[in-house]
Amino acid sequence: MMSPIFIVTIVFIFLLMAGLYKNLKKPVSTALFTSASGTVGLIAVNLLGIELAINFYTLAFSCLMGIPGVICMLVLKLLLK
Repeated sequence: MMSPIFIVTIVFIFLLMAGLYKNLKKPVSTALFTSASGTVGLIAVNLLGIELAINFYTLAFSCLMGIPGVICMLVLKLLLK
């Protein structure tokens, strides 16, 4: 079961990103590109040998934030190790 804090965080990030995307010329294609690049980045990190868990939480964060989200998770992993 997902915690309420996680749900509120994901909704907040989603609304923040939606607000940023609405000001662009092509908001849907930009959102899809960001989502795809975050997913590919997460998979590429794991294929390179850096273990970053692929689960619902990391996938949701990388889809919402894209490549910067994957980089953020890597930095957090290094700092919290």
